[in-house]
Amino acid sequence: MVDRTNEAGFSEGNPVIIEARDSARGVAAEYEWIEARFGERDQAWRFVMQKLLRGPAGQWLDTIEIKLAEGSSMQLFFDISSFFGAFSAMDSEEDDDDEGGITIGEIMRKKDASR
Repeated sequence: MVDRTNEAGFSEGNPVIIEARDSARGVAAEYEWIEARFGERDQAWRFVMQKLLRGPAGQWLDTIEIKLAEGSSMQLFFDISSFFGAFSAMDSEEDDDDEGGITIGEIMRKKDASR
């Protein structure tokens, strides 16, 4: 197994920094990075899950788990602090159920529907 922890995107301590004005652009940038790195979604890899967490420096991280076509899984880390405001309904440690927030899957379904 290749150790990628020093590469951007492969650890909480070294996330890919996404600069965007809003969540739609930010999420699109995350998926563009993944496709540039691993190939086309649903062919070279598929989405498994997404979660939001605080990084070691207190920044907001979007963690996306994917499964590659060859069978291995990996977690990717994105610093989404620049556009996290669109997710403010989820910005509460007391509210762990994401109700009222928007998920990456919902944004991607809307993006796919607009194609």
